[in-house]
Amino acid sequence: MNSNTHLTIDLLRHGEPLGGKKYRGQTNDPLTERGWIQMQAMQSQMDLSTVDFVVSSTLSRCAEFAQSYATNHNLPCLIENDWKEVGFGDWEGLTADEINQQYPGLLKAYYDNPYQNTPPNAEPIADFEQRIFTAWDALIHQSIETQKNHVLLVGHSGVMRTILVKALGISRDATYHLNLPYATWVRLKVFTSTSQPFVQLMHYQTPEG
Repeated sequence: MNSNTHLTIDLLRHGEPLGGKKYRGQTNDPLTERGWIQMQAMQSQMDLSTVDFVVSSTLSRCAEFAQSYATNHNLPCLIENDWKEVGFGDWEGLTADEINQQYPGLLKAYYDNPYQNTPPNAEPIADFEQRIFTAWDALIHQSIETQKNHVLLVGHSGVMRTILVKALGISRDATYHLNLPYATWVRLKVFTSTSQPFVQLMHYQTPEG
């Protein structure tokens, strides 16, 4: 077991992907050159000197940076499907305007109640949340068992919001009070000496400051 009483987990959102602003979900667009610059700029502001484990979504906008960072720092890197963004089904690759044209009223309904108004052929939010909750619990357990102390998780905004739902015991609606633009960094401290892991939000930083 890990002799330390806490685990640090840094959540880092991917940078700007190719293809512009759209409902990307599980569409596998890589980072733009600007996206790489955003990630590297935020990385330079993070104290990652004690990171001993890197975790990432399999989607290239996360995985390529995570693999590069892990290779450059000789760290183990776990690329897992469970950390992928929510799937938007028939909305994948569409802009908000295109969705409103093709599916009148459904986008507003989705935001009013995403649990009941799943986009056509999309992953239900409840299923997505359970996928991330399970992956989060497994990450903490694995980190304790392998005596890891500091994890860098490169992921998506939806994944980060869902982790905050689980870790901080807040509603999904409450997470929308946090702006999570490309390359946002969130640091969590997970206290592991209690019967159930207890999490505190230690730091939140967007590229804008």
